[in-house]
Amino acid sequence: MLYYQGYEIAEEYSYLEEEELHVLYACHWMVDNKSTIRETSAICGYSATTFWRRIHNECRQLSPELYRCVVRQMKKNLEKRGKA
Repeated sequence: MLYYQGYEIAEEYSYLEEEELHVLYACHWMVDNKSTIRETSAICGYSATTFWRRIHNECRQLSPELYRCVVRQMKKNLEKRGKA
């Protein structure tokens, strides 16, 4: 079994580069912790703009199911702020 930063990696992701894995695990963290883009980007070492861009470019291609979960979480966050 493969591991990345203490997380078990599914065999389907074993071909990905380290930076792509970092984006996927940041997205997993965001969904698991019901976090905002700003909170997640601060913990994962991205700027909020870069993380937003990577969600919509890389996560969408690498894991469409995870992408849908992240977008759903972003919509919930906007509703909490009263912006949606």
